[in-house]
Amino acid sequence: MIKTDNHIINILIFYVILLIIPIIKPELYDLFNAYFTTIILFFVMLLRYYKESISMKKLGIILSLLLLQYIALSTSGLVLAKENIILPLIYTINVVSLFCLTESIKIDKSGLIKFYKFYLYLSVGFCIYNFVVNYEVITSLLGRSGSLAGLMIASAFRNRNAFGFVLVWAIVTGVYLYNYTRQKKYLLYLSFIFLNLVITFSRNSMITSFIFIVIFAWLFFREQRQKLIYGLLAFFGSVFLLMLNKRINALVINAIIRADIGLTDRDVAWHHFFENMGLREYLIGSGVGSTQIILEPINFYSYHNSILDLLSTGGVIFLALYLIAVFSLIRYYYRAYNEHPLEASVFVASITAFQFYCMFESIVLQVGIGFVDVLVALFLYVLPLLYLKKSSLLSGS
Repeated sequence: MIKTDNHIINILIFYVILLIIPIIKPELYDLFNAYFTTIILFFVMLLRYYKESISMKKLGIILSLLLLQYIALSTSGLVLAKENIILPLIYTINVVSLFCLTESIKIDKSGLIKFYKFYLYLSVGFCIYNFVVNYEVITSLLGRSGSLAGLMIASAFRNRNAFGFVLVWAIVTGVYLYNYTRQKKYLLYLSFIFLNLVITFSRNSMITSFIFIVIFAWLFFREQRQKLIYGLLAFFGSVFLLMLNKRINALVINAIIRADIGLTDRDVAWHHFFENMGLREYLIGSGVGSTQIILEPINFYSYHNSILDLLSTGGVIFLALYLIAVFSLIRYYYRAYNEHPLEASVFVASITAFQFYCMFESIVLQVGIGFVDVLVALFLYVLPLLYLKKSSLLSGS
């Protein structure tokens, strides 16, 4: 019998705080140490919560994936650094820990709300810090002319995309908490977060957030879909009118659309992928950690596309498993709508919008390695499955 244990939320909060440390103190950041921290924490969780609940079938599937990765690495002909050689092991431990966590325990609504509140307040803190350290730049935005591609408004993070991605999940939590409590303070938080998201000029994060809100509203407000359509028309009409203002138009063109930099050379990495992929790579990939070596000749570290990352790492096997997992999760979350309409709407909208984000970022295969990346695991399947009492993604049910 699966027991309710909201104490797991405290461990997850502690884990997130642990991952924030390298952001606040960059000199403490070391990739190998980050891996080591991940192993220790998840191993403790493994022993504490589900030492008796890992079925041999699921363990066999996961170990088979690990074996596939080492076969892919050994046959790729690539010379990898020490930390990249242990990546398959790290990735497997993360997957085992996070998947099996949902088999042993469940959380109730209070547990979900606790984590969402923690994350929302944490994000508001990052937003306040963003305004403090970038105040002069932010207040001068409307007076600037020309391309703003080199402008970096990213709070405590390394780049605008990382900060923007953090804010995407802040919007998810804010939308949930407002619709659950109807407290106006959450609208205030959301407005402040939206403002920060806009001035990051992270196009992918802004579009992903917009997709999430539209899908959420379409699912949750079923009886008001006609109003939603009118609202969208009014929104786009307002944007059109605002764009008639020359200063606003220049800011949007130079800072948000940034047509002068296009895909920021992502297409170069994508072209390199298709030029260098052979039959073996398409079938089993080159192994976890190999992408950086493959892209080294063109000075890239990732494809900035999760689909290409999956193909490069584990071939069509990894891609097929990922697509099966995504569709299984969407189906399961949607089937919970009658009993949990708010939660189901948030979960389905989140995982669906995230697929758009994946088209322009490499993030799927970095679960549990860093603060930004672990958010994917927590928001897309750990918290939803803990709350909806789903026993296992791998069961196929």
